[in-house]
Amino acid sequence: MSKATGTAKLRLDPTVWSGLEDAGITVTAVAPAAPLDDATVPGAHFTVGSAEVSAIGKGYAGFEGGLRLEDAAGAFIELTDPQGTLPAGKVVFAVKTSTDGSRQRIEAFGYSLLKSLRANALETSFSVEDTDLRVTSDFAALLSGVLDGAVVDAGSVFATASAQFTFKPNRL
Repeated sequence: MSKATGTAKLRLDPTVWSGLEDAGITVTAVAPAAPLDDATVPGAHFTVGSAEVSAIGKGYAGFEGGLRLEDAAGAFIELTDPQGTLPAGKVVFAVKTSTDGSRQRIEAFGYSLLKSLRANALETSFSVEDTDLRVTSDFAALLSGVLDGAVVDAGSVFATASAQFTFKPNRL
């Protein structure tokens, strides 16, 4: 396994954002992630990421920071420190809600990178382009249970993600 550092961008699906916005729900980035500069829909730019990837593209990736979803009454869900496996799997977040102040891990999204992962054993980087993140049933239930008006169906696309990683040079 080779170690890599990287960045990622997560952008809400326009249909999901329209429904959340109509329900009065705001979406903000949680540091050290930052809001997207060029966004017509909200999301986060993760600048602190790490990964371990084999020559055939299997491994894991994680980032610091996240997203906060909050309704007009002040109820919130904070999703931070996402971790996922490569080339397919689920994204697991540390979750804190207004109804439960403790942080718990939850599988929020499922995905497959089989068409979007670009890795080569001879190169010093890999990337993931425009990968759909689909809502798990656990996250769909959490959304509707905590945020007033947040109805997102399990299996639907919640966001699109892209990432860039650079391998660290091997030290002898």
